[in-house]
Amino acid sequence: MKYCLQFLFLLILVISEAHAESLMSIQLNQPIRLEADEMRGSYNDERFDAIGAATLRQENLTLHADSIWFDKRKNEAGAKGKVTLMEKSGTLVGDDLLLNFTSGQARLSHAKAHLSEEGFNLSGESIERLDANNYRVTSGNFTACTATPPAWKFGASTVDVEVGGYARARNMVFYLRDIPVFYIPYFFYPVKTERESGLLIPHLGMSRVRGFETYLSYYQVLGRNMDATLLLDSYSRAGLGKGLEYRYIFGEVNRGETFLYHVTGIEGRKDVYAGRWQHSGVLPGEIFLRTNLEYVSDRSYLQDFAVEAKDYNRELVESYLYLSRAWNKTDLSVQGEYISDLSTSTDAYPLSRLPAVHLAILPQRIATTPLYLRLDVQGVHLQQGQTTIGETLLLRPAARLALTPVTGISLDLEAGYRSMLSKTPNDAGDVGFHDLSARLGTRLQRTFISAEGNRSLRHDIEPEISYLHIANGRQADFSELIPENSFLPTDRVTLALTNRLTTRTSDAEGNSLRVERLWLRLSSGYALSADSTAPETILPLRSEVSLNVAEWLTLRSDANYGLEAGEHRWNSVMSGIQLKDRRRDELSIDYYYRDKDEDGDGANYLSGRLKMPLTDQTSFAYEARYSVDGKEFLEHRANLEYRGQCWGVIFTYRERPDDEQFLVNFTLAGLMEQSML
Repeated sequence: MKYCLQFLFLLILVISEAHAESLMSIQLNQPIRLEADEMRGSYNDERFDAIGAATLRQENLTLHADSIWFDKRKNEAGAKGKVTLMEKSGTLVGDDLLLNFTSGQARLSHAKAHLSEEGFNLSGESIERLDANNYRVTSGNFTACTATPPAWKFGASTVDVEVGGYARARNMVFYLRDIPVFYIPYFFYPVKTERESGLLIPHLGMSRVRGFETYLSYYQVLGRNMDATLLLDSYSRAGLGKGLEYRYIFGEVNRGETFLYHVTGIEGRKDVYAGRWQHSGVLPGEIFLRTNLEYVSDRSYLQDFAVEAKDYNRELVESYLYLSRAWNKTDLSVQGEYISDLSTSTDAYPLSRLPAVHLAILPQRIATTPLYLRLDVQGVHLQQGQTTIGETLLLRPAARLALTPVTGISLDLEAGYRSMLSKTPNDAGDVGFHDLSARLGTRLQRTFISAEGNRSLRHDIEPEISYLHIANGRQADFSELIPENSFLPTDRVTLALTNRLTTRTSDAEGNSLRVERLWLRLSSGYALSADSTAPETILPLRSEVSLNVAEWLTLRSDANYGLEAGEHRWNSVMSGIQLKDRRRDELSIDYYYRDKDEDGDGANYLSGRLKMPLTDQTSFAYEARYSVDGKEFLEHRANLEYRGQCWGVIFTYRERPDDEQFLVNFTLAGLMEQSML
């Protein structure tokens, strides 16, 4: 039969209340309840013992052992045999426990500890509590893996752990299972649940161009809304790379990132570098700001160090800064755009707008009439490299009539006057002429409902005919370089037909789901008089399709087919198919075609992506691009990923005509994994 003794320890102990959240902590002035099969001693004795299935409880702390003793004179307590100490911050188990209430120190032999909030496990010949937040493990192991046995662990002669701080190990050996992998004389990493600064796991790789690659990163927390990553990369054939990534969030809408990278070349390679700043947000005064400023020193930087095809094939680097402010129905925007040509074969620099200012007074309705008035004003400064090409001021007042001559039919008529004042190094003057446009359209709709009434199919047909006329006038030297304000003469009729199929399903609770299954638009036109924008009589036929056959199958296409006499051909095609299933399998195939222009530039290739889980822990992904004209692959990329309970590894293989690369990336649960902004 168990005996029970309950009493208050009203002792003057030098232990702060902060100790309450740490392992092996007993709070002052709190009642302690001690239970055991046999109790020896009394409250007035210097020492008493609890023997047989002994349990000590104080608020959130519980201590189990075969026997527990307390020495009142030394302010010490101990436990022997199957010792288990449990409290909010974690659990300790071992053979022999000694606690000193005066110093707050404790020692547990042949011990194991689990820090629950940090997800951290310790084991060793002994675990010592040095103070409220610091522990020392002798001849032990530590891991953040919760599997039994752990998939990975660190063994060390001594490990000093600061709860909410760092674990520091000496003479450390890293193990996968029980297999030693490598030795480090000194090592530390954060033992925290929040984002914490520290080294990230290195990435290793091999490239035909760059040689053996080692990627080292250091993650630095700068605040709740800012962080940064320092990069140090070694390329045995290319040099040493140094970089910085900086990320920030200010308020609810302002966010951005900065990237800087420099490679010191070796073996005759020149230094290359690049920088980028991207930002999106709202400035004081409700001014919207968006930036994408980029600088690349040399095209070889993109060819050697860019990863995506859209980057390493680039010849142009485009930067812009965009500011806008809206007042009711008035918009003012300022945009600076600079384009740098990295191609060594191009003599002429691309044109840049530094800056372009646009004021738009949106359509204003005149009383209750169907008449609307609007005004567009745009000023542009054009620059080619460091040379100023000219300035232009564009004005277009316009009036629009929105009519409904017959129920269900809309008719829009618009008349405007285009005026341009220009100045170039060789000319200055003005030009102006009128433009007219009209649009007539309607929507026909029919709905088919199932016999049960819970499913329906709606078919919409939207035919429209439009007309655009821009009168002939003298063109300024560079007006054709501003496509959205084209002053080229035009006289054309355009026909379009849009079809939509929409399904709607309802469940027993009345919840409905509407899905657009088909969107198909066909458009073409006829040039009433030949002009430089449409020299052919019949304009190309454009077909735009989006087809959602089912939840797992989507098709899309956007194609232009030339109808001019004697030269029927495709001008451009962008088509694709995507398949997905609930098992997370994914397959997509896309086809891109663009007819060659006067400079001989065009495109004709296929791209595909396959992503599929092989098992619950393993997945495979493959991407490729294939040149239809060249009958060769332009790029391969394959990823094999394993995600275990506590660790993972990603093998990546990339191949393109001028390079071949193999990368290995390890991840360990809880180890140097950062939740970046």
